[in-house]
Amino acid sequence: MSAKAFEALSKSLESEHSPQTAHSQEKSDNENNEKIVVARKNLIRFGSLAVLAFVVWLFATIAWFTMNRETSAGGMSIKTAGMPFEISVDAPYTTRPDYSPIIESEFGYSTTIHETGGSTDAIKWVMTDDTFDSTNPNRGLRPGSKGSFTFNIVPKSVGTYTIYFKPNLTGYYAEFNYSSGTQVINPESIKTDASDNYILQTLSERATAKHEEYLELTEAGNTADANIAQKEETACTKAETFLNGHILIFEAYEDGCYSKLRPINQTFSKEFTFTQAQIDSNAKIPVTIYWIWPNTFGQFLLDEGNTRLHDKAMFDSEQAAISGVTPRQELINYICAHPNYYFESTNASITSGSTLPAYIEGAMGDSPDNLLSLSNGYNNADQIIGENIQILLAEMTVGLTEE
Repeated sequence: MSAKAFEALSKSLESEHSPQTAHSQEKSDNENNEKIVVARKNLIRFGSLAVLAFVVWLFATIAWFTMNRETSAGGMSIKTAGMPFEISVDAPYTTRPDYSPIIESEFGYSTTIHETGGSTDAIKWVMTDDTFDSTNPNRGLRPGSKGSFTFNIVPKSVGTYTIYFKPNLTGYYAEFNYSSGTQVINPESIKTDASDNYILQTLSERATAKHEEYLELTEAGNTADANIAQKEETACTKAETFLNGHILIFEAYEDGCYSKLRPINQTFSKEFTFTQAQIDSNAKIPVTIYWIWPNTFGQFLLDEGNTRLHDKAMFDSEQAAISGVTPRQELINYICAHPNYYFESTNASITSGSTLPAYIEGAMGDSPDNLLSLSNGYNNADQIIGENIQILLAEMTVGLTEE
């Protein structure tokens, strides 16, 4: 389904959603929401394939942990010498033979390096999700994907230390040109040789290239192609922005519910006490981070059992508050502070941080139209991500906060 087709479907659903009796209104809401869910299940899988042509997997996902020994992060000073710990990962995370040699050569993920130290300041491996299906040729990160990744803090010096963590996501545009001219039907088929070419750019790099292309075409008087380049530049910029809100990271997951939101590109800290016994035994202290790309916006707002919920709820109204704020409200507050991370919409009520809180409150209550508009804006943003990103680099920088 193309972006235009999905937009047309969304508009038709909005026009169908007219007030009637309470019973018929509820029926209409459920039918329309069902249509949205059906549309989104096809949205990334088919819409992106039509755009990408040769690439049938949406994302290859590389995880990259970096030990920060030299710089500062988020205004915090970092000790530059005598790091009292290293970071490590366990071997199973490094084994994914089904991805392209292009990815291996460009990102250098390793099947042998599992701990930092010496000249090794980064660990990279290919990461899967809980919904990974090796029999599905359209596999890859997508709306509905979720999972976790665990790394270890390895004590090297006795003491109590505050360690910071900073997650980041980088989207890549990839375009492949195969000498055979045949369509690639699964990742195992992707091979490279001297006659095969490919383009691999971060979204920022591609946006810059498209802007330069726009200027050149405009100067040459080629308005039609200049407009296309400008639209592609805008799409890359938006896709990069939407990554900040559509793939969420949490520090805790219990009884099917998430808590302790850890926003992309923001630091959080944990205190660790290292003992001599841990050092002598080469102990590993595991740290697990949970991530999810929610399939529908209703997962943010509604509890299990709600008839308007079509995917598993992320939170529960009975979850305990942390520092006076429930996990659901913590995310809602973040959404309201950054609506540009979540929605592609012309509805000013959901793109403005001043009106969004009341609009979300209505969506959680007796205003199904509000939930439909929020869902449409969220789905449209997913479409832009799916059309412009083929490879995702998930990074976690780990460093020491100076006391």
